[in-house]
Amino acid sequence: MSPPTSVLIVTPCFNAARTIDETVFSVIAQAGRFALHYHVQDAGSTDGTVAALKRWDELIRSGRLPVSQAALSFSYDSTPDRGMY
Repeated sequence: MSPPTSVLIVTPCFNAARTIDETVFSVIAQAGRFALHYHVQDAGSTDGTVAALKRWDELIRSGRLPVSQAALSFSYDSTPDRGMY
């Protein structure tokens, strides 16, 4: 059997506290024979987005979250920028 396919998904966000939990859950809940690395690139949010991303990071790293892929890793960064475009 061949090794699982690697998939990298990146979500850009800024002040997304209202929707970031739903977004992260939607991505990491995908099931299949693939190794998923999910990265959220935040633009320096000030509304609680970074706190939510930290909670997700801790939950995923703890191993308490059921994984529906061959492997799951998560990362995030929060750095002010000049916008997506």
